[in-house]
Amino acid sequence: MGSGRASGRAGFFTGTVLLVSSAHFFFDWYMNFPSPLMPLLASRLGLSLAQCGTAVAVASLTSSFSQPLFGWVTDRGLRPWALGPCVLWAAVFMVPLCWAPSYAWVVALATLGGLGGGLGHPLGSVATAAASGGRKGLGMAIYSTGGSLGYALTPLAVVPAVLALPPRWGWPLLLVPGLVGTALALSGRVRRLRLEVVREGVGWASAAAPGVEGSGAMPDAAGGEPPRTAGRRRLKIPGLSWPRQLSLSGLRTLILLNVVVGLRAWVHYALVVFIPLYFTGRGLDPVETSWLLSAFLAVGCGGGLLGGAVSDRWGRRNALVFTTLAAGLMVLPPWFVGPGAAVGLLLAGSFMLQAAFPATVVYAQELTPQNAGLASGLMTGLTWGLGGLGTALTGVVADMVGLEWALTATALLLLVAGLLAGVLPPEARQGASAGIAVAPQN
Repeated sequence: MGSGRASGRAGFFTGTVLLVSSAHFFFDWYMNFPSPLMPLLASRLGLSLAQCGTAVAVASLTSSFSQPLFGWVTDRGLRPWALGPCVLWAAVFMVPLCWAPSYAWVVALATLGGLGGGLGHPLGSVATAAASGGRKGLGMAIYSTGGSLGYALTPLAVVPAVLALPPRWGWPLLLVPGLVGTALALSGRVRRLRLEVVREGVGWASAAAPGVEGSGAMPDAAGGEPPRTAGRRRLKIPGLSWPRQLSLSGLRTLILLNVVVGLRAWVHYALVVFIPLYFTGRGLDPVETSWLLSAFLAVGCGGGLLGGAVSDRWGRRNALVFTTLAAGLMVLPPWFVGPGAAVGLLLAGSFMLQAAFPATVVYAQELTPQNAGLASGLMTGLTWGLGGLGTALTGVVADMVGLEWALTATALLLLVAGLLAGVLPPEARQGASAGIAVAPQN
């Protein structure tokens, strides 16, 4: 997996993308602990729907709103090996959440654990874009799928473990994935990567010639490695002072893109948090609802993988508009039909909700190419933080009018988001490409 072989003419480094995506798998596996645990915690601690939604929202806000800051740090040379501590941090705080003794502990542990994802998401997004060459939609789709797959598998492991095991056995068992993910993220190839801001241009450069950008040492198509020259090679990303070089129209586009993705995130978060509670109320036991939630998230993995590749061909905006409107039509009616139809509609809605996520990250990176980390932090952080705030509001409304009507009102936001997405320009490219090249150090 660490071979770093480039795939095809576009300089797509499959091994590097898979390695970074594996780190995303593990820290997102821990990031999803709160949602499937909520029915158990609510029953044991006597929590209301509003408290459940608020707990997830607070944890989400801490993780999400920290991501633009961590993205800014990434743009200034943070090393990719920091993905390893991200996984370990998330594991250390999320595992005790399973047996939290009070609501205050639930909020505190989920909030602290979320900081692991706060750093890992923008750093991983930038490293993935670096390894993807001219196929960034595909690369981001694989990276997104890694996280989504970890997110989807969480309920299948954590709920049975908490129900079957006492804390003295459950704690070490649930920490094992964190240790595996940390070891993968600290592997030699990741540790040899370096993020370095440059003024313009993209390419392979030697540290022995710091004044030369894109010095012409391009990857070897057969072996995936550039010719060896004197000095150490570094992972290079474009850099500039943002927003000074971002046009007013570009800034408006970035703000609108954040609004659209924030509305999509609100709906997605609300479904992830309240699907287990809704179907528990309809007679399913916690293990059955954990399987349903995993299926919902796993189908989304397929949507993200396919949607990212399609956006490379059909355009970022087109993918965003179509999938947003389609998802809205699919998640509006499930609350008023039979269980089988409801599950089918929710699975189809999950596919469409996740299909455009890789495209939005790449769209933002192309809009602000020399601040790829900051752009990634906005898409994977700020927008999802807004979604977490919305989830708390959905919980409050559910306590007032019922969960079915609250989720219906939340689903309507997708139709609004789809119309707003249609206003976005078809292409987000401004100036230099958001491309980033990968080079191993000696």
